[in-house]
Amino acid sequence: SLLEPVKEKTAGQKLAVFLADGSKLVLNASSMISLTKPFHPHKCEVLLEGEAFFEVAKDALRPFQVVSSELTTTALGTSFNIVAYPQDVLIQVSLATCKVKVDFHKAALKSPYEIIYLKSGEQMAYLKIQQVLTKELFNADKVLVWKDGAIYLENVDQTSVIKKLKRGYGIKIQAEGKSSTAGNVNATFKNQSLKSVLTSLGFTLGFAFE
Repeated sequence: SLLEPVKEKTAGQKLAVFLADGSKLVLNASSMISLTKPFHPHKCEVLLEGEAFFEVAKDALRPFQVVSSELTTTALGTSFNIVAYPQDVLIQVSLATCKVKVDFHKAALKSPYEIIYLKSGEQMAYLKIQQVLTKELFNADKVLVWKDGAIYLENVDQTSVIKKLKRGYGIKIQAEGKSSTAGNVNATFKNQSLKSVLTSLGFTLGFAFE
């Protein structure tokens, strides 16, 4: 569908959206995207809360910008993923192709960089509370699996598992007590039912569910 002034997807839903300039984005669950200036002659700017994957059309006359919390990501002919849920303390920008520039809105950073450039295969992470950023290579098979309906868990705790399930399946989860098995969770689920996922995780973490 074409992007209206505001597009929002509730938990458990994903949506492919096309922009007038030929760009395409896939909006993850519990996410919202909005056009700030639909007819701006010099740039295309959107606001993102949540996660989305962008495939930006080449338009040298109009830079494509995504504003997500304290960061503005600018691209020309680029594909990239941004995770910026308001309730999370971490923002991630992962570049699949070409090059992007990331600007910081806050001047007081513990890191000396206010602008960072990413090349293909690089990822930037920004911790809101500490105001610290890092840049590293990333595995696209891990970061972008959500677009294909998969849930990827790597070294995450029980709280993070519950958060991913709530967003991915659009459900409410009430946890009682603690898991009998401590430690990190590592698993990948590809288009599996919620019951199948919970059964597998329950065996690993030692919990029952209903």
